[in-house]
Amino acid sequence: MKKYLLSLGLIIAATLSLTSCLGSSTSDQKYTFNYGPNDCFNRVVDTHTGEAYIGLNPTYKFEFNMSTQKLNFEMSNLKLTSGYQGLSFRFPEMNFGVDQNDGFFTASGSNITPVGLTSAYVFDDFSLRAYPFRNPGVYVMDFMIENRYKVTTFPVCPLYLGSIYATNQEPKEGEDAQFEIINDADTYYQILINPEKMTAMLAVAYAKYSKDMTRYSFAARELPIELNETGFSITTEADKKFDLYDPSTVTSENAKPIEGCSISNIRVAATLRTGASVTFDCDLGNYGKYSVRAILRYLFYNDDKTEK
Repeated sequence: MKKYLLSLGLIIAATLSLTSCLGSSTSDQKYTFNYGPNDCFNRVVDTHTGEAYIGLNPTYKFEFNMSTQKLNFEMSNLKLTSGYQGLSFRFPEMNFGVDQNDGFFTASGSNITPVGLTSAYVFDDFSLRAYPFRNPGVYVMDFMIENRYKVTTFPVCPLYLGSIYATNQEPKEGEDAQFEIINDADTYYQILINPEKMTAMLAVAYAKYSKDMTRYSFAARELPIELNETGFSITTEADKKFDLYDPSTVTSENAKPIEGCSISNIRVAATLRTGASVTFDCDLGNYGKYSVRAILRYLFYNDDKTEK
C-alpha cells in the first residue's frame, strides 16, 4: 500500500490547522474543517446553454467522524448564475472512505436531497476527494445540481511538491548540465489564482536546479490562466519574458522586480484530482540560467507495496 511522506513543515502546519472535537455522548472522534470563502471559488457550467459562470466566496464545512466513517457536509453562498442569491444546503449524513492509492478521503453520491427539502435542488451527482490534514487543505469537489448546473470547486492557492528535472543553460566547464531531484521535499510550487481577472501568480520557494546552486525563491505575476472541467492551464507567449519578484512582496502593487532575473516559456497543466506539471526557462542572475520541468503532486507517497 502506498504510504505518505509529508515534510515536517506541512505536518506542523496541518497540526496547527486541525480542529478536533469529541462527541458529548460517545467516544467518536470527529474532525471539523471549514473551506472558504477566501480559499476557493466555483466554476459553474450551465449544461443547457454551455455558458460558464464564476461563483465567488462559497463556504463549505466538513465534519469527518473517524469512528463511524460518516461525513456531515454543509455549503453556503452557492451561486449558480449571476442572478442567483447565495444558496445554502446541508446534506444527509454520508459514508466516506480512504483511497488506498493516495490516502485521500473520498465520498460520493447521486440523487441527494438536502436536509429540509423535498424535490427542489436535488444533487444529481456529488464527488469529493479531500486531504484536510494539511495547510492549505486539499479539497477536490464537483457536483451536478438540478440536472443542469455542473459545479467544480477550484482552490485559490494550490500548493504542490514534486520532482524536478533541470538543464543548466550555461554550465561551467566539466559540470554536468543535467540535474534532477526526485521528491524534492524542500521546494514548494504555489499558484495564486485571481478568478475575477483570470490571471495567476507562480511562486517557487527554495528551488535548486544545479548541484552547486544555493536554494532560491522567486515569483512571477500577471500570468494568463484558463480553467477547464478538470483543472487549469497557464501558457505564456513563446519567449516572452516576465519579471521575477521576491515571493514575500509579489502581491504588492509596489513590488520591485529582482534586477537581472526573468522567467519565460511558462507552461502549467494542472489536474485538480492529482497535481500539476510545470515547465519554464528562467534567468536567476548570479544563480544561473535553467530550463526546468517539475512533476508535482499535493503530497508525496511511496510506491513500496509492503506494509510498514
